[in-house]
Amino acid sequence: MTTKRNMTLFLVGVSHKSAPVDVREKMGIGQESAERFLKGLATSPDIDECLVLSTCNRVEILGLSPDVSAAVTHAISYLGLFHGRDPSAMKNYFYIKEDRDAVRHVLRVSSSLDSMVVGEPQILGQVKDSYRAATASDTSGPVLNRLLHRAFFTAKRVKNETGIASRPVSISSAALWLCEESLGGPSGKSILMIGAGEMGEETLKQLACAQPGEIRIANRTRETAQRLCERFVGKYVVWEDLAQAIGSADIVISCTGSERPIITSPMIARALNGRNGRPLAIIDIAVPRDVDENVGDIAGVSLYNIDSLNAVVRKNITERESDAVRSERIVEEETAKFMGWLDSLDLVPTIVLLRKKLKLIGDEEVRKTLASWEGLGDDEIRRVRLLVNAIINKVLHDPTVYLKRDVQTTGSSTVELIRGLFGLDGEDADDQDRDKG
Repeated sequence: MTTKRNMTLFLVGVSHKSAPVDVREKMGIGQESAERFLKGLATSPDIDECLVLSTCNRVEILGLSPDVSAAVTHAISYLGLFHGRDPSAMKNYFYIKEDRDAVRHVLRVSSSLDSMVVGEPQILGQVKDSYRAATASDTSGPVLNRLLHRAFFTAKRVKNETGIASRPVSISSAALWLCEESLGGPSGKSILMIGAGEMGEETLKQLACAQPGEIRIANRTRETAQRLCERFVGKYVVWEDLAQAIGSADIVISCTGSERPIITSPMIARALNGRNGRPLAIIDIAVPRDVDENVGDIAGVSLYNIDSLNAVVRKNITERESDAVRSERIVEEETAKFMGWLDSLDLVPTIVLLRKKLKLIGDEEVRKTLASWEGLGDDEIRRVRLLVNAIINKVLHDPTVYLKRDVQTTGSSTVELIRGLFGLDGEDADDQDRDKG
C-alpha cells in the first residue's frame, strides 16, 4: 500500500474562477479520451495515482506523488502536449492544492459548492464518470479510491442534510431547476433555443452541461445563431421552420427582442399534434414576453416566464446562505475524517517497527542474560522470555493508544517524532535492504 509519508496528494487545474471560457475549452478532456489521457499521464515516475475531471467549467488533475513540484510540472506539460499546445502559455491559469486543501477541494467540487451555479446537480455524475475512467485505466489506487468514495458520501450528506441543491439563485440555474421539476431534467432531451441573447446563452450553457440529447438554435440572423451552434454543437433552425421545430422539442427557451409574442396558443396547439402526450417545457426569458400567456393553459405544456424564474431566485437566496454554511461544515467534517485515515497510513508501519525494535532489544538482552546463568532448565528459560515479552507489550500499550488517538487530531507530527526518537527511519531502511538481499 502507498503510504502518506512518502506520497503527497495534489490537485492542479483550471476552472471558471481562474480562466476564461476560451482557455478552458482548449484544455477539455472528453469522456472518450479520458482513459487514453490517464494512461499517458501515469507513465511519469513522479505520479503514482491519478484522475482527471473535465466539465464545462473546469479541468482538474488529481494525483499522488513523491515530488509534487515535478508532478505538477509534468501534468501541465502533458495536458498541453495532449492538445498540441504550448504548456507555458497556459500555466498562469492553473491553481495547485496539496493534501488537506486538495481533499477539501475535491469534496467541495463533488458537493457542487465550487460550481458556477452552486447546488447544480450534474457535477456529481461527472465526478463519478471521471472516477470510472480512472479505475478503467488502472490509475486509481488505494488513496484515490478512498478519497473519491469519501467525496460521494459527502455529496450525499450535503444533498440530504441541506437544501442547497434544490435552491437555485440565478435565472439560468432556476431555469435548469424548473426543467428538473417538470421533465425530470434535460439529460437526453431535445432543446430548442429561440433567439441568441446573453441570458438565453447563459441558460443554454447550464442545460448543455446536463448532456441533452440535441440542441437546436433558431434566430432571424443566421450568423449570430451559428456562433452558438459551434459552441454548443448545435444545429441551426431556419426561422420559417420554427413551429415545426417546437413540435419536436422537449424544452424550448425563448429570449428574443421582439416587442410582441412570437409563440401563440394556436402555434403550440398545432405543434403538439402527433406528440402522443409527450410534455413540453417552455422557458420564456424575454422581456417583453415572447410567449402568449394563454400557452400555459394548454394541457401538457409547462410555461415559465421571467417572473416565475425571479420568484424562484428571490425565495432561495436567503435560504441558500444558511444551507451553504451547513454544507461547508459537512465538508470540513469529512475532510478531517479522510485526513485522519490518510495520516494513519504512517501509523501501522511505525508501530510495527517500534515493536520489532523493542523485541530485538529484548531478545538480545535475554540472550546475554541466559548466557551468564548456568543450570537453567527449559521451563525457566521460557518464563524469562515470557516476562520480557510481557514487559514489551505493557511498555507499547500506552504509546500505541496515544498514537492512534493523536494522529486523528494533529496529523503525522507525533508519528515523525516517535520515528526520530527511536531511530525507526534507519530501521526502515535496514528492512528494505534486507528485503532486497
